[in-house]
Amino acid sequence: MTIGLLLTTPENKTIHNIHEQLLRKYFQDNSILSIPNLFVKEVRLVQRLLCSSSNRINKSSSLWILYRKLYVLSLSAKTPVFPDFCFLFNSSASQHFSNYYCWNTARWFYDNSTFDKKKELFDLTKRFCFQHIKDCSSWSTLAYMVCQQKLKNVYNIHDFQRLTSSFDLQIKPNKADLDFRIPGADVFPRELVEWIDSTYVADWPPYLCFLQITELNLYPGISIDSVLSTWKTQVQIFEEKCGCIKLKNNTPVVPEQFTSDLLISVNFVHFGYKKLLNILFDKNKTKKNN
Repeated sequence: MTIGLLLTTPENKTIHNIHEQLLRKYFQDNSILSIPNLFVKEVRLVQRLLCSSSNRINKSSSLWILYRKLYVLSLSAKTPVFPDFCFLFNSSASQHFSNYYCWNTARWFYDNSTFDKKKELFDLTKRFCFQHIKDCSSWSTLAYMVCQQKLKNVYNIHDFQRLTSSFDLQIKPNKADLDFRIPGADVFPRELVEWIDSTYVADWPPYLCFLQITELNLYPGISIDSVLSTWKTQVQIFEEKCGCIKLKNNTPVVPEQFTSDLLISVNFVHFGYKKLLNILFDKNKTKKNN
């Protein structure tokens, strides 16, 4: 009954509260353990809703929170119903551009999953980003995952503990999984730079991802100053040849005389974003020094 109402009114808080009360009731009297299919069907149905082609359902913050709660319950019930949450994120994000609620939940799962799942989710996110260059939410999440190697932000872990407490569960995160190092994340900054240079990226999200990573400046395989210096030189050479790159609202402007030339137009945007990144990096550096 409540699932049907969630389908028609996914942000109705009253319906969500009733649905959660029913979940708690099943769980507290162990019905969920004696009838595991009930829980499996619940999870599968919510997954299908989150993969919906409807924005109203797919981007429902309440449904994504419900999915987190179901994951917490599944750990206590020892019901193997969450082996494919990586598939869910990929499917949901593919349905709708820059799906913030989907990628925000991906961060939550990344912080609260086992090491193997962390690696799987990181690889999935990187692959998705390279296939969807304009998707700013996925690129922001990728930057978060890379930076999390060093930052170890515990907000999502505390939220996980809050949910376990709300269900009166005794589940503690594995310390070994918290002190993680994803092999691909350490070398990713260098990989990203090489990819930007080799493909002449002309969209901002990958550059913003790199900018977020440079704020740490802790990755041994790459010299941030060297990369930015090289890019600055590339911009100067291009401007000497084609003219000054102007930025309007942080977006490179292609001069009218070059709009019919696809190659030069792409280069204006490509080098324009490299110019913008250097400007923003210098501003951030000045703020830190002050």
